[in-house]
Amino acid sequence: MEHPAFPWATRARAVIARSVLLVLATGFISASIAAASVISTKDATAIAAFKAGRTVLGFDELTVPPGPCSIPLDRNQYAAQGVVISAKADGSLLTNLAQLPACGTFGPTLTTPNIIGGGTGPGSLLWRESVRFDFPVPASAFGANSDWTGSNTTLTAYQSDGSVIASVSGDQGDFMGIEAPGIAYAVWKWNFDQSVAGFSLDNITFQLDTSG
Repeated sequence: MEHPAFPWATRARAVIARSVLLVLATGFISASIAAASVISTKDATAIAAFKAGRTVLGFDELTVPPGPCSIPLDRNQYAAQGVVISAKADGSLLTNLAQLPACGTFGPTLTTPNIIGGGTGPGSLLWRESVRFDFPVPASAFGANSDWTGSNTTLTAYQSDGSVIASVSGDQGDFMGIEAPGIAYAVWKWNFDQSVAGFSLDNITFQLDTSG
């Protein structure tokens, strides 16, 4: 309770406490920004700048045979380029290689005909399943387009010991990316449905850190 004779004392203590918390919070934010930069946007210019000079996988050179509109993607399909792609946060499942428009029309952020997403096999959350990207040679940048009619999702980049480098969330149709040294793997996780159940990805963009 505030003493009626000295109301300023309690208010002063509150101001000091808030100031200390603000300094601590600002320090944490600055440390995070110094270690990594993140992007979550629909701005075409910003997306093009992130992709410039980096490897971009569109999956469109692959063939989905007639029949089902999707097939499991070989996790080592792009190992020679520097990335292993799987499903589930621990990488224990395969993700889908899906063909548009046979599997649907997901808006202008995905380039036809092929996209990836979801999980296959027992225990999968289907198109709500996480997608994992492993870099045997650590990456210094990673990002992708999410589909325009999908879900709110989170991209998190990790060091080899499992510690979080940075994390960024966005709505359906956002391009999300992280720039930071030492990205050993990244996980793209579903948060909640927006236009449809689940999400898909395309134009996987990354840069390997070959400086070391």
